[in-house]
Amino acid sequence: MTEQTHSKEIASEQGHWYTQSGEPMYTIIGKNGNERATTLRDARAFNLLPSVTSILAMLPKPALINWKMKNVLMSALTLPRLPDEADDAYIARIMADADEQARMAREKGTAIHGAIERFICGQSIEQEYTIYVRAAITSLTEYLDVIPLLDQCEAEKSFANTELLYGGKVDLHSRSLGLIVDFKTKEFTEDTEKLAWDEQKIQLEAYRHGLGMPDDTRMLNVFISTSSPGLARVVEHLPESKHWETFQACLMLWQVLKGYNGSKVQ
Repeated sequence: MTEQTHSKEIASEQGHWYTQSGEPMYTIIGKNGNERATTLRDARAFNLLPSVTSILAMLPKPALINWKMKNVLMSALTLPRLPDEADDAYIARIMADADEQARMAREKGTAIHGAIERFICGQSIEQEYTIYVRAAITSLTEYLDVIPLLDQCEAEKSFANTELLYGGKVDLHSRSLGLIVDFKTKEFTEDTEKLAWDEQKIQLEAYRHGLGMPDDTRMLNVFISTSSPGLARVVEHLPESKHWETFQACLMLWQVLKGYNGSKVQ
């Protein structure tokens, strides 16, 4: 079988490995009986498949690097230097402060993402995330002009493609509507012109091929602003062969560097 899917686990769980049947295997019980993160060594033992996001780590990320640099600069501008503090100590405090800001941003994005999933699955969400969820779902529904939209979609569907040798988990998709949606949190305002980069397009193409969906599948990002609560914007991507070719190149590079391809016959 080429592709199998499973609907389980919550969106806030960031997985890197999938079983051949499409189940996320984010953690494993170690020899000491404690739960721990799944490793490459475990993947070899259980013939696990890498995730799309793990494979995309092979790509350079100039936008992310620029954002991290801005965080460091802001920390340097706003963090007072202590009397007689050595350069190395001051730099260490600046880096630690920037790392903390990045951690808080990641956690907020993960929480919003998880709230969107719970809403789609009919579960309750915390009041503080309602404004983000409403903005995301409203913008997507209005853009597609499909009512009822969510009743025709599946949320957080994990898959494994045993021919292409990778797995993943899609935020929202519908075979009947020919639709794949990926939610992204980001700091932006109404004046922000460019939101999507090639990496987002490559990710959606990887999901489309992994799920075995046709070329005319609509691929959308829904960007949710973390700096302007209530603001969300939909960006639709047209299929381009270079995005799938890029992902295939990343997959090959990942396999070479790891010395592992996830196939049952090594």
